[in-house]
Amino acid sequence: MCILNRMESLNSRYVFTDKDNLKLIGGKYVIDLGLNPNRPPYEIVSLIEGCIILDNEVNGIVLKSDVQASNYYSIDNQGAALGIFHFATSHGTDHRYELSDSSKARLQVSNARYVSLLPRNILNVEIDFADIQSLVLLFKIDFPAVGEIQKDYVKSIQKSI
Repeated sequence: MCILNRMESLNSRYVFTDKDNLKLIGGKYVIDLGLNPNRPPYEIVSLIEGCIILDNEVNGIVLKSDVQASNYYSIDNQGAALGIFHFATSHGTDHRYELSDSSKARLQVSNARYVSLLPRNILNVEIDFADIQSLVLLFKIDFPAVGEIQKDYVKSIQKSI
C-alpha cells in the first residue's frame, strides 16, 4: 500500500531505556514502549541508537526481539533483528559494542507496547543478561496520523486515475 511509503503522514515518538529500566516479564527482559493514545493501525519500530558493554568479548551482537513484524522474515525463525552491534573498544574487562548504522531495521508492527530483547552473538548463541554490564537503547516509533490516513488514501487513488 502506498501509504506506508509516505513519511509526511507519520508522527514520531522516541523511547529511551537502559538495563536498569528493563522489566522481567514471563522470563524475558522487555522494554515498555508505552501506550500510544492515538491507537494507530500500525507502528514502525526502529532502534536508532544503542550501546552494549559486556564482561566478555564476543564476535558481535545481534539484538533480536520476538515482536511480530509484517515486513520482516528470518530464516532461523527466532525473532526479528532490531540491530547488529559491532565491537568498538575494550578497556580491561569492559568490551563496548555499538549499533551499526547499516543494520537499523524498520519493523512494522500492529502493537508495539512491549518489545522483548533477545541478545545473541554472531554465531546465534544467546548472551546472558548477567554478562551485560550496561545497555542503552533509543527507539523511534513512527505511526500514521490517524485522521490523515483516509485523506492520503483518497489522494493516492486520485493520482492513479
